[in-house]
Amino acid sequence: MEKPSWEKRRLGRSELSVTPIGIGGAYLGYSREGPPNEQVAVDTVLRGLELGLNLIDTSPKYLGGISERFVGLALQEWYRRGGKREEIVLSTKVGSRVQPHCYTYEHAMASIETSLELLQEPYVDLMLVHDPQDLDPVFAPDGALAALKELKAQGVIGHIGLGCRPHAFHRRCHESGEFEVSLTFGDYNLLRQSAAAG
Repeated sequence: MEKPSWEKRRLGRSELSVTPIGIGGAYLGYSREGPPNEQVAVDTVLRGLELGLNLIDTSPKYLGGISERFVGLALQEWYRRGGKREEIVLSTKVGSRVQPHCYTYEHAMASIETSLELLQEPYVDLMLVHDPQDLDPVFAPDGALAALKELKAQGVIGHIGLGCRPHAFHRRCHESGEFEVSLTFGDYNLLRQSAAAG
């Protein structure tokens, strides 16, 4: 089967260039009969990369915390096969590693360190603030945004974004000038495009 030639698009206000379809980590290796299957998860990511998809999005929240580990294992195999890190746009999230979600500077730093360990990567291209119910803790002086900006300056994070449902939150983050990418779950697809008007 011939590898498709995908026309890439600019992601938000970043300079990241991504395929219109990405590899999502929410259900990697999912099974109704038992725990998620590691080999199925790894094979799924590898197949997506083989088909030319270049965006991988995961989260500490997905699959009870093992999605990032699955992605990390797949990427190590991809590199062994000759794949290059610079060909991939890797995205994960902060704030949702614990319940209730936490958006402090300290938690963001610790969570991102854990994400990098699980992903087996020294940096990620995009870090999204995940599902906040209130943006004030994110924007607080000791909030998650302060940690993300610091890590961006260090090159540990390439870009900062927001992944949540409320459109008003996306507007506030966009207007702040600090966020470059919006992930509007479920609100911009073939059936629903309310995010475009929000």
